[in-house]
Amino acid sequence: MKKIVLAAAAISMLSGFVFAQNRSEINVKAGLANAAYNSVSYQGDKLSSDGFSASAGAEFLYDLNTAVKVGFGAKYVVNSMKNEYWNDYSGSQSLLPVYATLQLNPIPADKKIFFKGNIGYNPLKNDIANFLGVPVNMQGTLLSGDNKGGLYWGAEAGYEFKSGVIFGVSYDTFYFDYAGMKIVNGTLGATLGYKFRL
Repeated sequence: MKKIVLAAAAISMLSGFVFAQNRSEINVKAGLANAAYNSVSYQGDKLSSDGFSASAGAEFLYDLNTAVKVGFGAKYVVNSMKNEYWNDYSGSQSLLPVYATLQLNPIPADKKIFFKGNIGYNPLKNDIANFLGVPVNMQGTLLSGDNKGGLYWGAEAGYEFKSGVIFGVSYDTFYFDYAGMKIVNGTLGATLGYKFRL
């Protein structure tokens, strides 16, 4: 019990120090992107698709110094895609990657310009069969296969306005396994957000 109390006190003191120094922030963002995915072959044929993606998420960042911020985040991503393998079937897919992030402000003359990188894990969602456009009579067989989430990584370049508005151009890649297929889902688009200083 004593250890728990001491740990809680230490966390409280650390949190108070972080907030007092005004070195932490929460950024909320939304984005639109072009999306595409590819996979290894399915029954001898390569699957591919393209469409659009929408996302919304939040990040917590802490200033290590004037040029480097570290933190973590999560976002909800919905892809709407057209599959050319099963009779031009159109489907949708949702993802919820969680990640660690590193942000750099490398230009001393303009610290509002930033570059950032994300890396984390992308859980596999159950609606992947709909995303791939799998016919209903085949979904049971595929869902019983080796399905799992995988790596997520992303990169972004952007600008933070004095008002707190953040604009960026981002590229994200999601990896997952579905029914023996290794899927790579990539998106390229723009984000718009707002920074809340803590």
